[in-house]
Amino acid sequence: MNKLIGNHRKLKLGEICEAFPDALPVIDRELKRLEREVKIYTKVANRIKNGLYTVEEQDFGLMVLKEIYMRPDKRFEQIKQLRAMQRMMSKPVGDISYKDWDEKVIRCRQIPIETIYDFKGLKKTRRGFTSLCPFHQDEHASFSCRDNKWICFTCQKKGSGAIDFIMELNNVSFREAVRILDESK
Repeated sequence: MNKLIGNHRKLKLGEICEAFPDALPVIDRELKRLEREVKIYTKVANRIKNGLYTVEEQDFGLMVLKEIYMRPDKRFEQIKQLRAMQRMMSKPVGDISYKDWDEKVIRCRQIPIETIYDFKGLKKTRRGFTSLCPFHQDEHASFSCRDNKWICFTCQKKGSGAIDFIMELNNVSFREAVRILDESK
């Protein structure tokens, strides 16, 4: 029995979404519950930190925080995963499967940024390039891209990959950015 348990692999979010296609209302409900718990945890922790409770109340509050609620960083990780599942569940309408959608996203993430936009003042560096920032009027090369991670040191916009770049440049959703990149190939 232990041998079988050890051989199971962790399911990918796309596989979970495909197995439970009607789970979006449950995900929404769970996401709201987790966000509410994090809000309560933060509120109580701030009150304890600011000394708004008596010593006995502080001890009790700390005990409640430790026993009842998980640490907020674990909750944040759960919230992050649920939001990713929410995005996957609200995938484009049509006959596309989750596996095809995942493959499309992976392909779009591998597209080099310099191939999808006509950068002005493009200068190659050892590991990437610098150019004028496409997000604002620029006189000096403040936009830098290295290993497909990009940042503008003037307007502080940054991201990782072509999908983030298109989302920021065109002010579109994740799904729309993937569609734009897929059609431009």
